[in-house]
Amino acid sequence: MGEGVARALLFAGGMSIVAAILLGAVIKGVKEVAKAVVQALEATLKNSIPVFLAASTASVIQSMITFTLLHQTLGHILLAASLGLLPLLLVLTGVFSIILGMGVPTTANYIITATILAPTLVGYLIDQLGYDEFTAHLSGHMFVLYYGILADITPPVALAAFVGAVLAGADFWRTAINATVYGFAKYILPFIFVFSPAILIVTVDQWNIDSVAELLYTVGSIILIIHAASTGFTGWASGPIKNKAVRAVLVLLALASITLHPLPVLLTLLTLTAVSIAVRRGMNI
Repeated sequence: MGEGVARALLFAGGMSIVAAILLGAVIKGVKEVAKAVVQALEATLKNSIPVFLAASTASVIQSMITFTLLHQTLGHILLAASLGLLPLLLVLTGVFSIILGMGVPTTANYIITATILAPTLVGYLIDQLGYDEFTAHLSGHMFVLYYGILADITPPVALAAFVGAVLAGADFWRTAINATVYGFAKYILPFIFVFSPAILIVTVDQWNIDSVAELLYTVGSIILIIHAASTGFTGWASGPIKNKAVRAVLVLLALASITLHPLPVLLTLLTLTAVSIAVRRGMNI
């Protein structure tokens, strides 16, 4: 079924290109369209060279990890380095997921991270937190999948940002850093998959008032966290926030709230509300 969909998409894309060329030939003339096609092919080949080089470099790093058998010992390394602390284990797992996902297509990305990193995280969730196997596997695998895909916007490889920078003629590092900042919400969300699996919905055994309330609290907290982090990074809350300390506090509170503990979530809500009111009243913060 997957191959059929891929072939259908490829065919549709190819036919769209052919149709565009034929339509252009009718409207603009064969000579002008032929010239435009040649120029487009030249630009494509020119712009694809640095992308291929970046992908090749990422593949070399990936091969080094595989052939040195580092992937077989990563689980033990992560557990030892995290000192048995879940937040630290998640951070380290996220970092290695990004490294393993550099320059790798989504499907291969998931296979690699799920094979190498997920078992350690899943085992921890079952043994230390008492998660049932289904919840532990779903949370753990969603975590490594999300962070593996984040390699596309995370420097130093950031292939998606790299391609965007090449096409726009922009500086790669500025593009990659901006992609990381604006995509910050995606760095937070995988942690919530682990700390509050209710957001995945399918982990709920039966729906009742408590489960619905938990889901609503989780969704509301996520919106609040993303809002606070975005406000801190962009420096905008119904107006500019010039004070960098205020922006830093908002980001730190957002990070502290990823466990969805009521206290940091409440502090984040109060702080964000106070900042928004101050900005609306024209106070210089």
